Amino acid sequence: MAGLTPVYYRIRRDLSIDYEDLLKKADGDTCVVLVIHFFGIEADLKPLAALRASGVKLIEDWSHSFLQGDLPELAGGADSDYRLYSFWKLLPSGVGGGLMRSNARMEGAREPLVAAPLRQRIVNFKLLLEEALQHGPRGLARSAFAAIEAVRLALKPGQPMPPSARVPSEPVAGEARYPVDRRLAGSAMPPLARKIIEAYDHAWVARRRRSNFRRYAELLQSRGPLKLLYASLPDKTCPWVFPVLLEGRDSIDHLWRAQGVALHTFGIYLHSSLFERTDQATVDDALYLATHLLCLAIHQDVPEGGIERSADIIQSSLLEHG
Repeated sequence: MAGLTPVYYRIRRDLSIDYEDLLKKADGDTCVVLVIHFFGIEADLKPLAALRASGVKLIEDWSHSFLQGDLPELAGGADSDYRLYSFWKLLPSGVGGGLMRSNARMEGAREPLVAAPLRQRIVNFKLLLEEALQHGPRGLARSAFAAIEAVRLALKPGQPMPPSARVPSEPVAGEARYPVDRRLAGSAMPPLARKIIEAYDHAWVARRRRSNFRRYAELLQSRGPLKLLYASLPDKTCPWVFPVLLEGRDSIDHLWRAQGVALHTFGIYLHSSLFERTDQATVDDALYLATHLLCLAIHQDVPEGGIERSADIIQSSLLEHG
């Protein structure tokens, strides 16, 4: 939409940035660099200071976690020009994101945000209702909603994929999976989502997620096909998930899920432009991560003993598969 051409720099298989590759690809036509803080683990921006001083804008993508620090506060600092947030990944707001600018005066006037289209507002309300019923007490309303949803899915064309189904072995084009909706680009956050985000106990969320992350790190070890990406958690980090690399992921993850392990894949949908104008080393590492990354849930509402039960299932499976 901005008329820019993406140039992909290398993300190594441990999710670290290849700064040498990035700086080599940032030529005179480069106007902005986007850095992703994967899973809420902060990337080092110091190697990009000279690039920013030359006039290149720096965007920090904090969409995996917007919290940082002991209080906590909005993640990120003064080493970038923009910071992006995705609030709903940590809080049950259904939707909601934010943009922080280091200098509000650097921008010209823009059109005021408007309400999302009616269809999207209905979808948002449904998301919030599902979230409330899922985490609320079991009862008639929850059972009725589940029954209605089952009927709705049964009436849709094609068969819904069951929760235990395997993920595709070949990545699907990212733009087909996550299309850009121009109507939503200028839409405001729904008032109800904003109230949920503002009212939530952010410090409690950060404490719970840190505790669950560290518990997984204590119970799991890199062994066999499993490799821990982060054996320890950096100070003041509020993580989104506990990420691991898993050889043969597509033949194992559905078995863990069927046994009750809360998990999801990440990065399996890669944009087609990655394969059109990117060096092979960068593509190879992206494909490796797309087919090996697995995210174990550390949500603040994981029930007592949930991490321990999931770790036992994973450890038993690793022993069984050698």
